[in-house]
Amino acid sequence: MKKWFLPVLLLCVLVCAACGQTDEQDTSWPSGVVFADPVDDTAQSTAPQTVAAESATEAELTAAPTESGDPSKLQVQWAASVPESLAAAESRSVHTGDEAVQIFFSTNRTLRDFRVLNLELADVYDDGNFQFRCQTLQQLPELTPAHPLVIETVFYGDIPNNGVSYVDENGETQYYSVSVSGRDGALLLEPFVPA
Repeated sequence: MKKWFLPVLLLCVLVCAACGQTDEQDTSWPSGVVFADPVDDTAQSTAPQTVAAESATEAELTAAPTESGDPSKLQVQWAASVPESLAAAESRSVHTGDEAVQIFFSTNRTLRDFRVLNLELADVYDDGNFQFRCQTLQQLPELTPAHPLVIETVFYGDIPNNGVSYVDENGETQYYSVSVSGRDGALLLEPFVPA
């Protein structure tokens, strides 16, 4: 009976976290990318490639303020939802195969030492936050607004296996997992503590 308790608890935490996400559009995003309206809330996604064109909702994180006072924003979307922006993007593969999908990272400020990470669950805290062991799969000196990044990868299950890190304006390394919302199939960025 105890063998299934932790996986069920983790699934509940992920579902609750995904339900708390908002679908507000950020009209201040400078990249000129137009975001589609979210898909029906009753739709569940088990195959990200089938909802890629439909779920262009934004998943952004705010880092430390820049010198101009504007926060840096990292954004992740399904690559199929931003076809006009793919021409400027560098493309890299970290996982390939029949289940591989392409995800698109962009930012409104330069992010130094941008890394694509493979995540392995190390611990779950009492507050529901995760701790992951990280392995760098790809590394760029920087991610810039003019040069976004497309990554080919695979999402293996409900616990995130994909992540990114970068050095912010204050010289601190920020870590985020990339997961798929169970509510609308959008990609989500969530901060985590590395092991």
